[in-house]
Amino acid sequence: MHRRLFNARKENQLKQKELAVVLNISQSSYDNKEVGRHDFTLNQALTLAAIFDTSVDELFGELKEEVKEKVNDDWKKKTKGSNTIKSLKR
Repeated sequence: MHRRLFNARKENQLKQKELAVVLNISQSSYDNKEVGRHDFTLNQALTLAAIFDTSVDELFGELKEEVKEKVNDDWKKKTKGSNTIKSLKR
């Protein structure tokens, strides 16, 4: 779940449907993205950041470490556990 996005929406008393209209998507598609089942496009993320007068990093940044872990996990699966991304920097 994109906790900061959810909190920003609630603090600004906006409904998912209202943001979905702005993003030109359905309310159910917005819901799937807000809860993390699907990803927002870069354009959608930029639009949401502008609506809430913040940066994309601030709005979605809580995932930074989780994303790193996921990328490393995905890399391990694809390479059958032989390397991590960190080892490629050496």
